Amino acid sequence: MKYRSFANLPLAPSVICLGTGGYGTNIPAEQAFALLDAFAEQGGNFLDTARIYGAWAPGGEGASEQTLGAWLKRTGSRDRFVISTKGAHPDLATMHISRIRPADLAADIQASLAALQTDAIDIYWLHRDDPAVPVGEILSALDEHLAAGRVRAIGASNWSLARLTEADDYARSHGLTGFQANQIGWSLAAANVGPAPVAGMLYMDAATHAHHLRSGLPVLAYSSQAVGFFSGKYRREQMAEPAATAVARLYFTPDNFDRLDRAAELARRRGVTPNQVNLASRSRSTRLWAAGRSSRCAIAAQRPGCISQPRSWRISRKGSNHATLIRALPGSGARRLDRQVYGRRDRRALRGLQGLDRDRGLRDVPRQDAAQR
Repeated sequence: MKYRSFANLPLAPSVICLGTGGYGTNIPAEQAFALLDAFAEQGGNFLDTARIYGAWAPGGEGASEQTLGAWLKRTGSRDRFVISTKGAHPDLATMHISRIRPADLAADIQASLAALQTDAIDIYWLHRDDPAVPVGEILSALDEHLAAGRVRAIGASNWSLARLTEADDYARSHGLTGFQANQIGWSLAAANVGPAPVAGMLYMDAATHAHHLRSGLPVLAYSSQAVGFFSGKYRREQMAEPAATAVARLYFTPDNFDRLDRAAELARRRGVTPNQVNLASRSRSTRLWAAGRSSRCAIAAQRPGCISQPRSWRISRKGSNHATLIRALPGSGARRLDRQVYGRRDRRALRGLQGLDRDRGLRDVPRQDAAQR
């Protein structure tokens, strides 16, 4: 496993971030504990959850955080993990009513601290945004929690480029801590979201990517496994069928199947899976992490800043996702991946991506540097 320094955290997070979306609901606690044990055994130390995870089940809000907190207490390992959680998500029954005022943030942070059984959250993300709420009000409230030590770093998730820029400008001009990373959907496959976001979820586009290149803002990539698009279950012929699933609506395009074909060929030559090639493509940079929930995954590293979250089922059944992708592209393999998997039309953007590591001093760190707080 590799580790990458991030913000002012005393522990460097692993380039793979394990998402825990269904823990305590559709994934029972004991099975979740086994998945967490397996991730830790492979050197992973970056865990992502959210206050809203589990709310889809009756009485399940906070179930993921509670399950993670119980595991950390049972194993006595809180000081060996980077804990990332998200708040400010609307109630699922009233998605049109935002929850991003200072009182909402305070309530969510206190609830998350209690559920996780910790006195500090390493990275706290705002799960949604409301453009009607001034960024100054939001950042000032977060600054109080940073000063109090309740959170150590802050990030945005599903914020538009305009709002990210507005928040960055406000923080700089008012001497506040701005967002230190952005959590957004991103994989080797390009999401076909059309003019409107999918359920408020945002995916990497050219303008946002250019912003990350200019600013050096790190990325935590969710849905880095593209809802299983690289799993081997999907064929080009299925594009002719009605788009009845999320993976079909988001990723069934000719360009994406071209990328899948090239990833499959590279995987065959490397002795890995197409999904491992996909994850490696996201985590090869020093400013990118990939992150993923048990049902919707991503992978995290730190390049324009990106970390990925792989699907937790694969940890216990095919532990290869985490260990193998680190070895899949040794040396100059990242450049070969770009040439072999991406089409010619993609490579101009990739040239900028390859230069991200020079910005902001982000770097890989050895395990011994990451082992102690």
